[in-house]
Order: sequence, then structure tokens, then C-alpha cells
Amino acid sequence: MPLLLRRLLPIALLLIAADAAAVVRPWPGSGICAGTFHACANGADDGDTIEILTATPIDEADIGISKAVSVRAGTGIAATFAAGQRL
Repeated sequence: MPLLLRRLLPIALLLIAADAAAVVRPWPGSGICAGTFHACANGADDGDTIEILTATPIDEADIGISKAVSVRAGTGIAATFAAGQRL
């Protein structure tokens, strides 16, 4: 096996493993995402995706997310934040 390939293969395997570990967390949902959006975001792991499944405007103060998560609306959902609220 060429030297370059031997050096890059472990990195590629780690990236694949990290991607495979990411979870889509529906909110509102169950477990850590059964309560507030803030609690769901805090309970998520880096790389996870929070999928918003409600069209009701999210009206929570201080939602700040300090993790590397993605946030998206569920299929057919027009997810919004209440006036003055944001991530």
C-alpha cells in the first residue's frame, strides 16, 4: 500500500465513524428533546441535528447553542422563532 494511502486511511475511517455517530433529534420529541428547545440543544452531541417538528414559534429566552449541531425544520414545517428570539 502506498505511504500516502496508509497515512490517510486512518483519518478517513475516523471521519466516517464520526459521521455515523451523529443523531437526528426530533424536537419536540422524547428523552432529552421532550422539554424545551434549549434542553434539547444542550443534550445533543456535537455533530447531531435537531429537527424542529412544530410550526409554533419558539419563544424561549437565551437559547444559545454552544455545540456544533445543525438545526433544521422537519418536512413541511415552517419553523420560526418568536419576535426577538434567535439562536
